[in-house]
Amino acid sequence: ESRRLAARLDFLVALARLWKQVVGVALAAGDDPQTKETVSAWFARAAANRRDLLQLARNVQAYELPKPTGTRESLVESDRQRQVKESLLFRVALAATEMTSAAHWLGAATVAAPETTGLADWEQSAIELLRAMFRGEADRVRELFPTACQALGRLPILYVPLVRGGAPAPMIAARSVQSLMITLMRGLPRLGLLAETVELIAAAQNMEQHRPQGEGVITEFDRLFETGYRGIVEALAAAASADGAPSETGATPNGPNAGGRRAGIPDSSAAGDHADDRQADLLDALESVTETLLNRWLAHSRSVRLSVLERASENARWEALTAFIKQYGREIFTPRFLMNVGYLRSILHQGVDDYLRQLEADGDAEWSLLADLDRSFPRAEAVEHLTLVIEALVENYGEFRDFNATTTQSDRGDLLYVLLDWLRLKVSYDRIVWNIRPVGVAHEVLVRSGWYAVAEMWRRAIAERTEHIADWHLKRMDELTRQYGVRLSSIADHLAERLVRPLAIDRVRALVAPAMDDARHERPPRAFEALEQELAEFSEHPSGAGLDVPAWLIALEAEVAQVERMQWTGGDPADIAPPAATARLTWDDLVSQLPSNDDDAGLAEDQ
Repeated sequence: ESRRLAARLDFLVALARLWKQVVGVALAAGDDPQTKETVSAWFARAAANRRDLLQLARNVQAYELPKPTGTRESLVESDRQRQVKESLLFRVALAATEMTSAAHWLGAATVAAPETTGLADWEQSAIELLRAMFRGEADRVRELFPTACQALGRLPILYVPLVRGGAPAPMIAARSVQSLMITLMRGLPRLGLLAETVELIAAAQNMEQHRPQGEGVITEFDRLFETGYRGIVEALAAAASADGAPSETGATPNGPNAGGRRAGIPDSSAAGDHADDRQADLLDALESVTETLLNRWLAHSRSVRLSVLERASENARWEALTAFIKQYGREIFTPRFLMNVGYLRSILHQGVDDYLRQLEADGDAEWSLLADLDRSFPRAEAVEHLTLVIEALVENYGEFRDFNATTTQSDRGDLLYVLLDWLRLKVSYDRIVWNIRPVGVAHEVLVRSGWYAVAEMWRRAIAERTEHIADWHLKRMDELTRQYGVRLSSIADHLAERLVRPLAIDRVRALVAPAMDDARHERPPRAFEALEQELAEFSEHPSGAGLDVPAWLIALEAEVAQVERMQWTGGDPADIAPPAATARLTWDDLVSQLPSNDDDAGLAEDQ
């Protein structure tokens, strides 16, 4: 049944995206009667489709799967069936979300608000705001924005994922609100409404206070923040280029690590003698907006758990987990237990406590832990430790394969804590990467906008601010290598990036489109030669244990695919830009809207 419905759901998703594609044409048609009639009919159809998809989601959710008996085969089959159900629910939710977004866009393409039932009050005000934005009426958007933003602020934006027992309807509602906010955050900066974009980012963060009941609540603030922040940086880069093309003289990179020493937000003095006045202005503006918004990003980051292993960061908890593995790991964490990720996922879905009780009832597993439960070892503590280990393995199964393929310690389950200790270091590094993610977005925008010299100065400043953090992680890696006699190549290569290698990949990706364009028009391959030179260092040094494709090569392949989509289809059909006009504002107009960081300036060194 899932296979039968999949094609129908894909069709509905494509239909919704096609409707959104033609909204710009409908707006250009103005008051044409036939266009108005057609768009109104599409709007009604989209609203009806959304209603029916919500009912389908409820029906699929109500379907009960057979419970596993506790045998290995039963658990693996249960995991397969659960994934089929969750995959179908996700497809239904995607179709419903796309239909909701299409309804909003089609409603905005009409001359007046559609008189159709099924839309909430907040949707009506949102459609009116979208209509003004699509038509490029910046003053009208400013007038409508406070009311629409206040209405959005009362809505839930968090949801419990399906895998954690969440219901599809709240997930669809939350993701529909997120889709609307993404549209606004992409369109507002193009109209020069930076202050409203910043206010919408703040509203998104405040909306997360409406927390639903349940475990593992999903936040999408990172995606909302990145979209709004990216739009602001793109507007600044475009305004800075208004007087002419970006200067490529000076600090252009000469290779993947050219000038790379550290990372962070550049001080305004970073422009130095190598930048003209416009480059200095752009750096100052980026510093101002980034420092203010980065403080908001860091506040959000502290509430987000990136990995289950962050729960084992405290020494007392880590020592207790290590003692548990040393005592019981040889019997539990055997190759048969560890080598099927579906089996591990099924244990988590069933619940570790239920899994242990099933083993006790069946009497098949000869674990000393089962005999000690509720006697010499507390059951709750055993469930907590075993859950953490299994979740960590599922999260980091690629690193587990590296550990299993390259070390002799992997043959002993009572030494599994060696892998977990390495993973704790990786999680610590990834937390820093997450914290400075916005400054990486700014760098990507700069290189794609042609501001190579400014991007290089930005990258050097990032490297300088995080040098001590990168050094600490590499030093800790050497300590683990000596302590355990183990070196995990996948994690070692990750730490060797020193937080700035992804920025070098940005530069490489930015050269792909010019290189392909030169080849297509049979021009001299100057861009390709630059690309080849940039890739030399990446390709000379193998990464990982040879089990996975290197990250830089994946990024390169993705960029080629994206450029080909742009050439043949105009872009990714799932990423349709709103048909908002682009205002031609002066540099001073934009800079005057940037948030002040007087009350909250600076990047905390302890972050």
